[in-house]
Amino acid sequence: MVTRSRLSSWASGGLVVIAVALCWSILASWPLALDPVGQVVGEKMPRGMAFGMWLMRAPLSAWWQADLEHLAAPSGGALVPVGLPQWGIARLLLPLTGPVLAANLSILFHLAIGVVGVARLATVWAGARWWGGGLTPLAVGLSAGGATSVLAAVSAGQVENLGLVYLALAGEGAIRVLRGRLWGGALLLVMGLTLTFLSSPYLLMGTLLAAPVLAGAAMRRHAVPVVTAAVLVVLVSVPFVHRYGGARAGEADRLACPAVVERSPGAERRLPVAEALAALHGPPPVGADLLVADPVRMFAPGRSDAGGHHAPMDYLGWVVLTAAVGGAWLDRRSRWLLLACLPPLVLALGPYLQLRGWALTTADGALIPLPLGLASGLPLVGPVLETIQVPVRLLFGVSLLLALAGLPAWSRLERWARRRGPAIRLGIGVLALAPAAEPLLMGAAAPPMPAWPVPQTAAWRALALQGDHRALVETPVLGWGPRSGAPGHASQVPAAPPLSWINHLTFGHVVHGRPMAIAMCVEQGFHSPEVEASAMQAAVAAILAGQADPPSLGEAAQELGALGFGWYVIHTRTGLLAPPAEARLLAAARADLELVAEGEDGSYLFRLPTPAGP
Repeated sequence: MVTRSRLSSWASGGLVVIAVALCWSILASWPLALDPVGQVVGEKMPRGMAFGMWLMRAPLSAWWQADLEHLAAPSGGALVPVGLPQWGIARLLLPLTGPVLAANLSILFHLAIGVVGVARLATVWAGARWWGGGLTPLAVGLSAGGATSVLAAVSAGQVENLGLVYLALAGEGAIRVLRGRLWGGALLLVMGLTLTFLSSPYLLMGTLLAAPVLAGAAMRRHAVPVVTAAVLVVLVSVPFVHRYGGARAGEADRLACPAVVERSPGAERRLPVAEALAALHGPPPVGADLLVADPVRMFAPGRSDAGGHHAPMDYLGWVVLTAAVGGAWLDRRSRWLLLACLPPLVLALGPYLQLRGWALTTADGALIPLPLGLASGLPLVGPVLETIQVPVRLLFGVSLLLALAGLPAWSRLERWARRRGPAIRLGIGVLALAPAAEPLLMGAAAPPMPAWPVPQTAAWRALALQGDHRALVETPVLGWGPRSGAPGHASQVPAAPPLSWINHLTFGHVVHGRPMAIAMCVEQGFHSPEVEASAMQAAVAAILAGQADPPSLGEAAQELGALGFGWYVIHTRTGLLAPPAEARLLAAARADLELVAEGEDGSYLFRLPTPAGP
């Protein structure tokens, strides 16, 4: 029989954690909750939706190695997909909600369940019942699930990095194996490892790098369980290490443009170590590397002043650090957890020492190497470390270890508060929210997050009604050279292509559903190689520049039609092209192509010639 006191204890534990986690997910993704049907949040989320829509509709057998045809058409390309659990949840919701709402509900779910999962892990780590921990599991759950690294993942639109719950599941399995519950623990461990790897390998790398320290600490008392857990980790990890590290699928097809830490920074970012103290008070260099953890940013709250649109994710949070140090003072296991943070933390600093974005050098101008750079050339370890292309993401594991290390401090504080009056207990309850409140209010990735409304372009909506499912090209950016600007750019000065417009075009796939020439990686070109080298690209560029005499698209459009393209959309009034250039292009398109729809928003849908039969 369930007594009233037990129900009350359960309500003050599990239900409070769940309720706070739901509120946290709404705040962390704000303003997503204002319109979850009509917008997405995160800098890369529009492009992520184009990939996610394929995952939501493709057969599950194609998920291991995605062969995409709706991007970089007509050739498409291969891509090693990540974020499979997140998009899998969206896939289940798709028949009921539509793609945008399904993706947003999956994001909110993973934000909330990440807090709940770590809170659950805290109770297992402490040996307590789920409902017996009070506010302590809540504080620990928010310490990891509400970390700056999680907020930065939302800000960047990296749904694959919102898999903290799967890492917590693997941690609970490992703990159960060490405590002798072999079969149940092994099942949870294998399931958690698999789901975490399928989500993002970086979520697991930081914890795996810390595992040898924790295994060494437990070896004397739990030798057989430690070996068992290690064997399971290796067996699960090998195929995924081969999958992520052995293949670079997608790079050649420009479907993937992996971020890689800069191994040799330019002279403008180098600073002699003797001038390092001055760097603490001055501005960071332009183009500071946010792919590595910075010793200053790890302890300094506040929004990024390093330039760019990506928010730094390396702020650890003083509330979490204080609790972790207090936990280490009170409990030996927390001391081991802090020690286990060192391997991933040191590797997260990158291949050479940086301070506030400056690459520090010796007196003779040489970079100061760090373990990641030194170990990369070793025979066995080097190839594994080479897979760490974004070292700062190792901090996901560090955040989880720090959160667990703070558990004794939160538990001692809660027990002390229970012996005091209601006001003190209320104050401690509010303090339990501080681990998430600090990065939410002061972190570099604090909301509101970058929001992208679902496009309402008239030409795309008209295209969605057409029965012809051939591929699509668009201007801008057809005729716009990579990194050189458009000949008819509105400012008459060649400019780097705007990433926001690429996001907009890619997001358009949600509306029209047609294959696109646009590629997800735009470092070398916006389109597939066939379109970049096509006569249509050259013809549009010449018309925009006013160099075509006479301006004509007929033959070029026929060549593009032979490649499998059936539609051409011209966007005017975007501010990207000068009005005379737009007028010249529209006149040529009207003369040589069939106009299907003209929108009040300045978008025009043209049908490309259908290739003649043999």
